[in-house]
Amino acid sequence: MRAEERQRTAEDSFGPELTQEIDRVMCGFDLGSREVLRLMLKYGELTERGARSRVEQSGLMTSQTTFLYGLAERTGWLLKTQSSPHPHVSRDEDRYEIAPRIRPYLIAWFEKNR
Repeated sequence: MRAEERQRTAEDSFGPELTQEIDRVMCGFDLGSREVLRLMLKYGELTERGARSRVEQSGLMTSQTTFLYGLAERTGWLLKTQSSPHPHVSRDEDRYEIAPRIRPYLIAWFEKNR
């Protein structure tokens, strides 16, 4: 984690609460869902299709894996940055990023749980 992100989390009055929430939620996810979030941190933004493809390639996808739309609905940690041109047909081109407020806490969780 970068020094400025570490400083921001240290000064955040909700930091301990967010840390506990992230730990609780992440521990309830399967390896595939965790990989989706790790990839989001790595790439910054992903489409639903891109996330699915990368998790399939990693071999971590399970029947319990939740992708971007589901993670956004379930956690509130993701922000949609672009909608699919055909939203009533497919969400494959919906693009998401991790909310800036949550990003340093997720980075810290992954560093702690390598």
